[in-house]
Amino acid sequence: VKGVVLASDTRGPRWRVATDRVVVTTGTFLRGVIHVGPTQIPAGRAGDAPASVLADTLKRIGFEMGRLKTGTPPRLALSSLQLDNLEIDRGDDDP
Repeated sequence: VKGVVLASDTRGPRWRVATDRVVVTTGTFLRGVIHVGPTQIPAGRAGDAPASVLADTLKRIGFEMGRLKTGTPPRLALSSLQLDNLEIDRGDDDP
């Protein structure tokens, strides 16, 4: 590793960072997809772009790509649910 090339930043549209080590912490942005009903849209959070080029580069140089569930629950209209048959699950106590 000799460094990284960043696609955009406050310094301009592309700039290089020279380094001999890189830690990649992509969160949900690496090949990020949001689901709106049956539609899937490439995206990060709150309208940000996904890190698709980074994902493609990591795959090309031999990294395995996968997807983990983020645990974000679907948003449902309360009026669309029949609550009579459901049990309350209060979750874990705060540590």
